[in-house]
Amino acid sequence: SDAAKARGMFGALYAADTLTLAFNHAMIIANEFCFDHGSSADAAFFYNDDPAQVTPIFQFQKMLAKHWGDSVLKTEGQSVPTVHVNGASANFEMPKLAYTAAKGSDGKVYVMVTNRTNDTDVTSQVALGFTPKQVTAYTLRGNSGWNSTNDVSTSTTSTSLANGYTFPKASVTILEVTP
Repeated sequence: SDAAKARGMFGALYAADTLTLAFNHAMIIANEFCFDHGSSADAAFFYNDDPAQVTPIFQFQKMLAKHWGDSVLKTEGQSVPTVHVNGASANFEMPKLAYTAAKGSDGKVYVMVTNRTNDTDVTSQVALGFTPKQVTAYTLRGNSGWNSTNDVSTSTTSTSLANGYTFPKASVTILEVTP
């Protein structure tokens, strides 16, 4: 019911989770629905219909368009950090991280990781099965976690995966790996 938050970082995280689920289940098409309230559409790419004011959902789509491969790869998780969730009718362990991977025609491997938690950064090992020559992390995050709207930005960092990688709270990271 809050269009500003829906099209903010929470909306970008929802979009990333939707695509991760689709990719990991070999679905070719992933649909996201929004309620259109004119310039207040909850999945809009622009604030106030102004292309100079892009939403985090647009920032995520732009990051994905620039840093994603052509063929989705099978991924397998072991010891993925979880959080205990008390629901209205059930309690369960929810993975803190969602992930998927693709390979590009350029030979690079791309791993997209969504940190679903709003309260903590999560450090995790990313086992590729080979030692990469280079790893670049593209991370979309906001200062206010899920509630971020205008304070969301994408950062680029050269990194190593030798000692794991720390995924910031409420973020989407695409690791671009050169074998």
